[in-house]
Amino acid sequence: MVLRYRLAAGLAVAGILTGCAGRTPYEQLMAVKPTGSAFSHALYHEYARLAQSLHISELPGRTAFDARGSISLSPVSPNEARLALHYAQKAESAAIGEEPLPEEAPADDRVAENVRLELLRMLSTQRNKAPQAAAQAQANYDCWILDARIQALSATSQACHTALLAELARLQAKSAPAAAAKAAPAGTPVATKKLPPPHQ
Repeated sequence: MVLRYRLAAGLAVAGILTGCAGRTPYEQLMAVKPTGSAFSHALYHEYARLAQSLHISELPGRTAFDARGSISLSPVSPNEARLALHYAQKAESAAIGEEPLPEEAPADDRVAENVRLELLRMLSTQRNKAPQAAAQAQANYDCWILDARIQALSATSQACHTALLAELARLQAKSAPAAAAKAAPAGTPVATKKLPPPHQ
């Protein structure tokens, strides 16, 4: 099963980059009927959205060239096509009930590594309680990391980073009351922040 999946992925790459006819990976992705948990369903839709955002659906299954066969006329660069395929593969994995992990942080990038660790911590507690928000956070993290590798997508990468931080903040807010209630002894009211008295 894994070998067949990897072979199909390899053929899809070849179809985009070398001109083989056939449906694009994104068109194939749209025919998938997702199964599994609410979180894997949400991951499927988020990764499919990322694949679509790179306009892979505009490719007719092959790369178009000019009359001399020297200049690519396709709207997607080879690097963007590979990235779109990678998102499509993660979407397909989620569609069969798997839960693909967030991408590894770049080597020696402590900021990205810390964000990834925080994301994993949030996913461990919120993927079942807030599956949509958790999936959006993971997709935005991958978008931030992967799109940054392509200069033309640097602005998209930064937008995903901003969205990721906002999503992590919302997930933290969701988990904080539950964590505080769990830590308090039975029968002990959870402390709330007291407001200063009004000025006389």
